[in-house]
Amino acid sequence: MVTMLGKAIAAATDGENNPIEFDVAYPLRAGIGETLQQIRSVHGDEIYLLPMSGKSCGGGIMQTPHPGSGCVVALQFEPPAQPRISQGEIADLSQLALDQIIIDADNYEVCAGASITLDQLQCALAEALGSEYKVLGADLTSYAYAAVGATFMTGGMGPQRRYFSDSVIEVSLFDGEIEQCLRGEAM
Repeated sequence: MVTMLGKAIAAATDGENNPIEFDVAYPLRAGIGETLQQIRSVHGDEIYLLPMSGKSCGGGIMQTPHPGSGCVVALQFEPPAQPRISQGEIADLSQLALDQIIIDADNYEVCAGASITLDQLQCALAEALGSEYKVLGADLTSYAYAAVGATFMTGGMGPQRRYFSDSVIEVSLFDGEIEQCLRGEAM
């Protein structure tokens, strides 16, 4: 088995310099399903996943007390230094890599992996289509570090008071067991 787990992260702090509570943390480098298989082979089946992106403090969310049993495994979603950007029709969303952006200019749609920051997404759109194209609902206070996956899941909104999630057509959600694509009311 090829190792997907990077070097374990010993400690991390949130945006207010509070320690983030976990037993072990890893940088997320590959697909979540493959990574989770390796985490379970190392730490057992009773695990609690803690996704970390920009590590915004969000009311102490990262300081939740340990559940008592099992292992709290944090996964650090790092923004890619060079996102993989392509143009064309958006295919199977569940096959999208964390560092990937696909721009479908014909249908005015863009697809971004969960580790892509809002800034990277906007830059890719501007470069491919022009600066007048934007994804609405980007929070200017966290633009440079907020990943699209975290921004969608937390309902982040920008100065125009429009939720980022209002611009989303479909999400690929991994619930710790299975990955599924959600649209419409299910989303």
